[in-house]
Amino acid sequence: MIISRIFKMAPEKTILIVSHNIELIKKCDKILFFENGRIEQIGTYSELLDSNQNFKNLTKEDKK
Repeated sequence: MIISRIFKMAPEKTILIVSHNIELIKKCDKILFFENGRIEQIGTYSELLDSNQNFKNLTKEDKK
């Protein structure tokens, strides 16, 4: 997978990934969650899942 190669090649670099793919997002150190064009919250996947209902709803939709 291309993303795995990117993570391995640049472990000390900041990489900006724009994605709706939940499996990819889970691998990221920090997630910026946008709502209506603005950053609503920043955190890890588990932090956002625990504290942000909109993020949680989005992940439920992805599992369908």
